[in-house]
Amino acid sequence: MTQFRYGDGTVHFANTYLENGLIASEDDGRDDNELFTYSFDRSKKDRIITTYKDGEGKTKTYEYRTEGLSSI
Repeated sequence: MTQFRYGDGTVHFANTYLENGLIASEDDGRDDNELFTYSFDRSKKDRIITTYKDGEGKTKTYEYRTEGLSSI
């Protein structure tokens, strides 16, 4: 789903995606904050590092082992 609009046409959220189908950003429809963004680092053979920035600009990073994960 790329976006959801209310009946009056206002955007509840709108997403953009990378070519591989992973989410790149999310707009929550508010004018008083930034886009939520996501990035994915696959430079390590056995890990995926996901970085998420919320609408207030705060960043969180998650690291996952690729063993046992389904391919994307």
